[in-house]
Amino acid sequence: MSTNFNLFFYLKEPKRYKSGPVPVYLRITIDCQRSEIAVGRDIDPAFWDLEKRRAKGTMELARQLNHHLDTIQSKIKDVHTGMIATGDEITARNIKDAYLGINAQSRKLLEIFREHNTEMESLIGNGFSDNTLRTFKSSLKHMTEFLEVKYGLEDISIRKVDQPFIKNYDTFLRTKHSKG
Repeated sequence: MSTNFNLFFYLKEPKRYKSGPVPVYLRITIDCQRSEIAVGRDIDPAFWDLEKRRAKGTMELARQLNHHLDTIQSKIKDVHTGMIATGDEITARNIKDAYLGINAQSRKLLEIFREHNTEMESLIGNGFSDNTLRTFKSSLKHMTEFLEVKYGLEDISIRKVDQPFIKNYDTFLRTKHSKG
């Protein structure tokens, strides 16, 4: 699915603004849905280039602010790329939240699977056998292959595991890994 992804920085003048520095914000737009983030820096509007959406000039403060904005932009793009790679729902709000570390507990299926296998490994001889662990490792291998083949993903949000996903996985196992 293709999405329209756009980032730009702007100044947000408070109501009854007269003069002086104003906060710089970043607007994330995905398919006409917007989310905004204060970048934690201020600038006098006289030193802001509206066309380039960056600080004007080559003075040290302008260079520092522009470097800060470039870093934020790069991190937001990395978040977006990561969400594409893992099949997360891509919205302006989700990108903002991921960047800010909000709701970072959005767990991934294979991540949970690996944690489970590590726990099972520690329980061998205490109610679990080597064969049980081998079965779990094989299941993880099959799920990893399924995600790559069917969805082109390295992992998937646990929230994306639904009835159609399970049916697709079942079909994958029956056609690719059947023993009979």
